[in-house]
Amino acid sequence: MPKPEPDKRGSDRMRDLAKYSGLAFQIGFIILAGAMLGKWLDGRFQFSKPVFTLCLSLLSVFAALYFSLKDFIGKTAQLSSARLWIPERFSANWPGQWA
Repeated sequence: MPKPEPDKRGSDRMRDLAKYSGLAFQIGFIILAGAMLGKWLDGRFQFSKPVFTLCLSLLSVFAALYFSLKDFIGKTAQLSSARLWIPERFSANWPGQWA
């Protein structure tokens, strides 16, 4: 009796879950690093207003968005280039009416 193949979709889901939960930490770290660097630079140059903190915080938010969107767009491109899975009962009627 042949062994059934393991469900690979479950492992893909776990990999995606780990990837995107790690992405949240990456976004938080980028923003935190930018804010802390700005605060340190403001203290170093003794500005009365937090110029570096504001600029680097804003810049780090855009950098975090860039990296996260780049990752999402890359994932979407992989999905669109992959072969679509169509159940057998639908593929027999393709592109006609679905039973």
